[in-house]
Amino acid sequence: MKQKYFLIIICIFAIFTLHKHESERRKNNASMQIILNDILIDEISLYENMEYTIDSDANFIYIYKNKYLVNTIKNNKNKVIYNKILIQNEVVKVTESNCKGKDCMSMKIDKNTILPIICTNGLVIKLVENKQYGDIIV
Repeated sequence: MKQKYFLIIICIFAIFTLHKHESERRKNNASMQIILNDILIDEISLYENMEYTIDSDANFIYIYKNKYLVNTIKNNKNKVIYNKILIQNEVVKVTESNCKGKDCMSMKIDKNTILPIICTNGLVIKLVENKQYGDIIV
């Protein structure tokens, strides 16, 4: 009888250890995708601290990282968009937006959140897990 309980305890401990290891692996491989009007704009590690700004006029969308222009994309929707995203201490939140309801500013993403931030002006920020094959991260 004691052997049976001992075996059960060992199995529970093994399952708990494997689950904890898998959870840590997922957290360490987390990145976020920034999508605007169904187009992937950028994929950034959740562990990079930065201010990410999306600004536009009727013709172009401008992408800034820490106030430096890093990309310019043609604005196919001809709609003015402005979002400021803060990534700090593994937490992502929208701090400024030109959308109507500003509901996106009350949402946040951290390594335990599975729900994306969705803004009515076409911005979607979602957490994704990088797939890892051996030592290669895709």
